[in-house]
Amino acid sequence: MRRQRLSGPAIARQLRRPVSTVGVVLRRLGLGRLAALDPKPAVVRYERERPGELIHVDTKKFGRTCASRSTTPAGSHGTGRS
Repeated sequence: MRRQRLSGPAIARQLRRPVSTVGVVLRRLGLGRLAALDPKPAVVRYERERPGELIHVDTKKFGRTCASRSTTPAGSHGTGRS
């Protein structure tokens, strides 16, 4: 009956069974959703002529970098000594 795309309540009415029982049985069989009856679409895969034809490079824009910033110890900034 499910192959005829009948809903769970419609099957229950025809069989004169509780809707909950029919729902449990349909879920147990993997037919709880009508989409389970449809064939799965084929996976589309692309083949490239050469390896590396589609190279993806990530770029990140960093914040502003200050040229005067250095790794000197705290307190010695602006003294002019190295």
